[in-house]
Amino acid sequence: MIYACRQPRLAMNACMLQYQNQDELDAARSKWFELAEERKKARLEHKRQLADAKDKHKEWWNLDDSGRLQGKKLEEGGEGVRRREENKVDSSGVRRGGVWGGT
Repeated sequence: MIYACRQPRLAMNACMLQYQNQDELDAARSKWFELAEERKKARLEHKRQLADAKDKHKEWWNLDDSGRLQGKKLEEGGEGVRRREENKVDSSGVRRGGVWGGT
């Protein structure tokens, strides 16, 4: 396959070299650098939008800096709400809270 397409490939390369000159290379470089600046601006804008979306997500779900849900603790002024223990056995030997583990 490589040898079957060799002549057309060599002809294409010769054609490209024939019409390629330094002015065209310089124009292509300048265009690339102009687009590189636009790509950099787009990348920075995307990062800003992503940070804004993360902040909105934290605000909506009342998350702290580590990503944990604050819930009522945030609403009550910083004092934590004590959660009852799941599957706790009381003094009479009855399990309170949680899912019933019977069959």
